[in-house]
Amino acid sequence: MNDVSPLRTMPRIEFALAVREHDPPYESNLALSQALCDQGVQHHLAVWPGETHCPLSGREIFRNYL
Repeated sequence: MNDVSPLRTMPRIEFALAVREHDPPYESNLALSQALCDQGVQHHLAVWPGETHCPLSGREIFRNYL
């Protein structure tokens, strides 16, 4: 996309990545965060302590971003 002017009229979108330090997608989240940084996309990466993701712990994380 060469013309970014349409982006200026869009509402601001906030991106949040949340992952536990022992989740299988941990490395992928770090790579995505770096790619977003490289493109100048503001976002927040939250790395939570703990074991591999399970539905109950996921709810704990999601409550912080809703």
